[in-house]
Amino acid sequence: MAALFCLTLIAAPASAKPSEAPYTPWYSTVDCGGGEVNVVSAMEDEWSNLEDVDSRRRFEPVEWHLQIGDFTYDAVRPGKLPKRTITCAYRDDYAAGTVVVKRTGHVERDLRGHSRSD
Repeated sequence: MAALFCLTLIAAPASAKPSEAPYTPWYSTVDCGGGEVNVVSAMEDEWSNLEDVDSRRRFEPVEWHLQIGDFTYDAVRPGKLPKRTITCAYRDDYAAGTVVVKRTGHVERDLRGHSRSD
């Protein structure tokens, strides 16, 4: 998978505009307290929204804390972070850990009746 990602970056022309950038869907699962949700995002951009494949609701990641085999990956989105966030469990075929997402109205509705902390 990593080799495919590197080849994608090398094959893309240097003059490509963001709208012309390649898009490779990346499927994963998040659980923000209301049960597991299958999401899809762009493999090429770690900060792309995680979109619920059923409802099309979006989760905006601001931090990643993942274990990928023996490798630990931690990243915080550059710039000012939102005040209201929630930590969600994350997993895909290669990694597991947490993703911190911006708390929005739909995330709040998903959490009703569940304990939460942030």
